[in-house]
Amino acid sequence: MVSNLAMFIFTCALLLNIVYSVWWHHTKKEFTFLNRLFLFFTFGLSIWIFPAMCMYFVNPENTSMMYFLDCLMQPGGALCAPLYLCIAISFTQRYEKPQKWMPLLFIIPVITVLVAWTNPLHHLYYEEFSVIKSEIVFGPYIYVSGVCNYIYLAAAIVHMVIFALRNTWALYWKQSILFILSGLCPLLVSFYATFSGADMPISATPMSFIVTVVLNGIAITQLHMLDITPVANSHILEAISDGYLVLSESGLVLNYNKRFE
Repeated sequence: MVSNLAMFIFTCALLLNIVYSVWWHHTKKEFTFLNRLFLFFTFGLSIWIFPAMCMYFVNPENTSMMYFLDCLMQPGGALCAPLYLCIAISFTQRYEKPQKWMPLLFIIPVITVLVAWTNPLHHLYYEEFSVIKSEIVFGPYIYVSGVCNYIYLAAAIVHMVIFALRNTWALYWKQSILFILSGLCPLLVSFYATFSGADMPISATPMSFIVTVVLNGIAITQLHMLDITPVANSHILEAISDGYLVLSESGLVLNYNKRFE
C-alpha cells in the first residue's frame, strides 16, 4: 500500500517536476540532447508515481483496479533505468544527438510493459498479483526485467566512476559523485527489495528514483551538469605554452591549464 508519507513525497515530487519543466522551458533558449534526456527521465518518473498516488484512494480489496494502476506504472518504471544510463553515457562521451544503438536499450523495457499488460494471458510477470509484497507470487519474467534494470544502473555508475577517475577537475568530481550517489540509491533499494525478503511497499522503488532526480537536479542547477561537456583533449591543451581559460556563456570557469594557474 501507499502510506501517508509516500503520498506526501510523491505529491511534492510531482509538483517539483512540473515546476522544473516550466522553469526550464522559460530559462533555456534551446534544449541540448542531455536536457531532453533528463526531461524524459523526470517525465518517466512522473508517469510512474502518478498511478501509485491513485492507489492511495482505491480500496486494496479492489484487485482489478489495483492491477490496472500497476499496469499504468509499468512504462515509467521500465524507462527510468535505461534513460539514466543514456544520460551517463551521453555526458561522459559528449554526445550531442541520439546514437544508433540507444534504441536497443529500450527493447527489454518495452517487452516488460507488454508482458505486464498481458499478464492474465500467460502469468509470466505475476503468478499471483497483490499490493502486499508478501502475498505476491512473481512469474519467471520478473527476473529478466530485474536483472536488466540492475545492469543499466550499474553500467551508468561504472561509466561515471571511470569518468571521475580520468578527470581531476573539482567540478567534474562533484558532478560525478552526485550522479553516482543518485544511481546507487535505486540500485540498492531494488536489490534489497528483491533478495532480502523484506515486506517492502510498492512505493519503495519509485521513491528511490526520486532521490535520483533530486541529486541530479542539484548537479544541474548548482554544478551546471547539463551545460558543461568534458574537455576530451585537455591533455593536449595542457602542453600549450600560453595560458588559457575556458568560460561558459554564463561566465562559469570550465577549465584552465597549469600555465594560466
